[in-house]
Amino acid sequence: MPWKSQNCGGFRSRRNNRSCPYGRSGLQWPCRLEDNSGSQKAVKIPVIGNGDIRQPEDAVKMLDETDCDAFMVGRGSLGNPWIFKGIYQLLFGREIDYLPTLKQRQEMIENHWKLEAEF
Repeated sequence: MPWKSQNCGGFRSRRNNRSCPYGRSGLQWPCRLEDNSGSQKAVKIPVIGNGDIRQPEDAVKMLDETDCDAFMVGRGSLGNPWIFKGIYQLLFGREIDYLPTLKQRQEMIENHWKLEAEF
């Protein structure tokens, strides 16, 4: 609740739109963007939305539908670290071409294994 953060002296607030009964149970349930709509207008501090950002279009949807000042990508980047490049391309009107080729993915996996072995 952004207003609680503001009233306690917070300088920003993060907003996750998942309902409490699910928590981090691993169940897949949709993020309720409509629950976040208007919360940014009620406070003077920045509101950061997160939840269900799994592809670049989800980040833009979060900004458009909630009036959040920013967004965070969490679990949506696991297994898809290229999402950040795609979000950048989409937000700045660039051609959407962020997914790596199969060869690039293979090289990344091999490099990761090498670094793991050295660790």
